[in-house]
Parts: sequence; C-alpha cells; structure tokens
Amino acid sequence: HDTAFVCRSGHPLATLGRPIRPDELFAFPIAAPRLPTEAARRLVEAMPPPLRERARRHGPVTIECDSHALLLQILQESDAVSNLPRFMYAAERRAGTLT
Repeated sequence: HDTAFVCRSGHPLATLGRPIRPDELFAFPIAAPRLPTEAARRLVEAMPPPLRERARRHGPVTIECDSHALLLQILQESDAVSNLPRFMYAAERRAGTLT
C-alpha cells in the first residue's frame, strides 16, 4: 500500500511548506500500531544518529496503539505523527483533520 507520514492539520510540520527533514520528523512523538521487527528496524535506521541508540533500547514508537480509530484520534488531537497507508486516513484527509 502507498503510505505517507500523517499529522493533524495545523501541526508544525504541516505548515513548513517544504520537504521535512528526518530530525524535524523525529522531534515529535511517533504513533503507530505494533510494528513487525523489520519495520521497526527500518524506522530506527531512518532516525538521526543521536536518536538511534535510545530507539534501539526503548523502541522507535512513542505511542503504540493497535486500534485504528484510536490511532486516528491521537493523531488529530496531539502533535504525534505516523506513517500510514493512505486509505486508512482518506476520510480524515477529505475532512481536513489530517494531512
């Protein structure tokens, strides 16, 4: 599935108007469902070097949530970001609550 990083409309990253650097993205909490080992490893490797060791010890995800509805609510009501398949937040994107 085609995925994208997702955050609430009005989030500091959504207003940059330019590509987001990894250090900017990982400055915010990462919200995601439980990740398979390989996906978690890739996420850690994408992090800026200063954050990798902490992520290796504690995991790359700040907020782990396997409920799709709750995950979307967290994204809409906080500064957390996530990487989701586009179809999982299409309604919220059309409504303008997630970008």
